[in-house]
Amino acid sequence: MDDPNADRRERLERLRDQLADAIAGAEANMLPQLAGQYRATLADLAALPPVVGKVSVKDELKARREGRIAKATTPQPARRKGVKRGS
Repeated sequence: MDDPNADRRERLERLRDQLADAIAGAEANMLPQLAGQYRATLADLAALPPVVGKVSVKDELKARREGRIAKATTPQPARRKGVKRGS
């Protein structure tokens, strides 16, 4: 079942990112307007219900990479050659 808020969330996230970039390069006279829009966008995002079970591609790839690294760096137990000691 698709999240009806997904499209709105994506649009608000893009707007948030665009506003953050605009604020970073804005002149002093534009900061109050941009900051107000940024705050309103953050409030709209916070008002949306939380996303359940959605993992971004970036997070999924990061988890897989960390799993591979952990597996590669885990020391393997030393194998002992089968030498029987006296009876």
